[in-house]
Amino acid sequence: MAAAIFIREVSSMLRNVWFQHDGAAAHKTSSVKQYLVEEFGEQISGCGGFQARPPLSPDLTPIDFFLWGYLKQQV
Repeated sequence: MAAAIFIREVSSMLRNVWFQHDGAAAHKTSSVKQYLVEEFGEQISGCGGFQARPPLSPDLTPIDFFLWGYLKQQV
């Protein structure tokens, strides 16, 4: 019973979630791709997803574009 409630709640939350795919080899297998499509539908971006995105897009990785450079300057 608890598992059914958990699955129902998580499934309802995933409707508004996009999966950001990276280039890891494990994420490119057919079984993983099938699972992602089943869970996220067309809400997959990145490597092999429905929405193509550059791997280091500033809107997806703001820490890489500000924080690390700033921290390096401070050290």
